Amino acid sequence: LSVCPLKFNKHFAFSYSVDDSYENGWSRVFAAFNGLWIDEKEFFHFGAEPSQGSQSVPLCVSDGCGNDRRFTFGESIQASVWNEYNEEGFIQDIITSTSNPYVSWEELRFMTDMGNAVYWHDVDDTKWYIDVPKEISSGFDEDFEKTMKKIGYPMKTLAQPNGSKYYLEAARMN
Repeated sequence: LSVCPLKFNKHFAFSYSVDDSYENGWSRVFAAFNGLWIDEKEFFHFGAEPSQGSQSVPLCVSDGCGNDRRFTFGESIQASVWNEYNEEGFIQDIITSTSNPYVSWEELRFMTDMGNAVYWHDVDDTKWYIDVPKEISSGFDEDFEKTMKKIGYPMKTLAQPNGSKYYLEAARMN
């Protein structure tokens, strides 16, 4: 029995994230990494009818043992923040509109099933004081519970919004 020697120097890390629950995490980044259809519509949601566009090959990196591993990324979501498209938050269960710029829970579920991550981001500032770490921490708890309920995938990473030190303190508390 022997261990296969690594073919390349693996002393690097690749990380990519999409901010603010935007739909392009699904239609552009996830699609490009996985060799899926990339439509020219600005907001191309899961199940939408394709128009003009293209398809690429999956983007992979070798694990050094001859296996290709697809790139993954994280989507920084605002799980409970209200907006004009949906009073229950930026993220709807399913989105069929080509004018909604936010990712859906269905799209997030598919992405996390394929090894991608969701990150904490902004909490609802109409409900929590965003300059009080304990309040932000409560908002994180709310977002965590909602995300687990919707996609069954835990959030483990904070994408710090606006360089706020209060979010870092709240993350340490959680």
